[in-house]
Amino acid sequence: MQLVVFSSPTLLEHEAQLISSVLERGLETFHLRKPGCSLRAYEAILAPLSPAARAKLVVHDHHELATRWGLKGVHYTERARAKAGHIKALPGLTSSTALHQLEQLQEDHRSLDYAFLSPIFDSISKAGYSAAFADHEQLSAAVAASSVPLFALGGIEESTVRQGQDLNFVGVAALGSIWNSSSAPDAVSRLLDACALSQKS
Repeated sequence: MQLVVFSSPTLLEHEAQLISSVLERGLETFHLRKPGCSLRAYEAILAPLSPAARAKLVVHDHHELATRWGLKGVHYTERARAKAGHIKALPGLTSSTALHQLEQLQEDHRSLDYAFLSPIFDSISKAGYSAAFADHEQLSAAVAASSVPLFALGGIEESTVRQGQDLNFVGVAALGSIWNSSSAPDAVSRLLDACALSQKS
């Protein structure tokens, strides 16, 4: 199982240092998502990072930053996807999006490298945002048939990683369990261990 970590949606103190610490635990993909933040705010986070750290980052806004700063890829929000009509892969960059309904999995997403489906479990970061797919047999079949590799998003913690694998997801994406913890780097390490253990069992 692969692990993707989403940034806190709000700006944090010493955020670049925090991101570096998280990546040093062995994380390969970090999604930088700051709704409503300016280009300058994004660059203030990117500037202190090493080139190796930036090469693991995916941005949700201000996609021009990806080539300017040597990032890993770009993420298309639902709004951006609807506006574009069709997502065109950018040379040398990964592309991803978020999906929220099983019907969307029947669409052709082969231009994407991966996508997130949510919420799979009750959200940790959003109070009252409950799991959307009660029929796990139907969910598992839909995920297996998807044209794009899918990551489970929503309610991801150590105890739900194995369930994500059982539902045919290629990986899990975490947010609340990381940033609500006392130590984000330690939380990432625990999730990476859980992902590794799920592959062995």
